Amino acid sequence: MHLNLSSYLFRIDSEDKKAIKILCTVFQDNERIHALIGKNRNNFPKGIKAVIAYCYFMVKKIGGIFEPKDQSTLLLFYRKSVHYFSFRDWLHYLYLAFFVIGVSRIGQVLKREKLIRKTRALQIQKYQDRDFLYVGF
Repeated sequence: MHLNLSSYLFRIDSEDKKAIKILCTVFQDNERIHALIGKNRNNFPKGIKAVIAYCYFMVKKIGGIFEPKDQSTLLLFYRKSVHYFSFRDWLHYLYLAFFVIGVSRIGQVLKREKLIRKTRALQIQKYQDRDFLYVGF
């Protein structure tokens, strides 16, 4: 049984749908997305949509979306100091973990994320800036 909690967790209007579709296209061949969801899984299109929607709404709530006039892509950004998790965000995060990533892949994903955190920690140490900017486009 596959629950569609995504639509419950976020109200998606037509502009949001358009933005999510653009981002899904941009990230379709992204190595990190493939590692997260599993490139060869049958539900990859639904999985990428769920992951992108999660990222999109996490930055939308803090005003971290820039769309150029030609609307060809989007820039998602936020400073660490303004990022936060609401209860709804945690629900969506758990949804991704259990229904998109899958319980069998959690260990692999956590190992990869640990490496990314370690790399970020080295960058913080090098540049002495704890309020770093995350950017995705």
